[in-house]
Amino acid sequence: RMSITSAGLTGIGTTEPDTLLHIFKADASQTAHSDSLFTIENSGSTYMTILSGATSHGQIHFGDSGDADDGREMTMLINGE
Repeated sequence: RMSITSAGLTGIGTTEPDTLLHIFKADASQTAHSDSLFTIENSGSTYMTILSGATSHGQIHFGDSGDADDGREMTMLINGE
């Protein structure tokens, strides 16, 4: 189930989202950081999956107001590629 509050917060699995997007499976007994834009919540192990092609790789980029892609990134490579 999905809900959108009057403040524009979207919850998947919750009717009381903490952030702009809140994906909820089970209560972690925590509240999202006030600067968080999205939350993934579960009472047990919680995973996020980034899928890409066999000859590509997934990345998470960190930028700031001066440069949206200033070289700070987290890259996971598979088979050394």
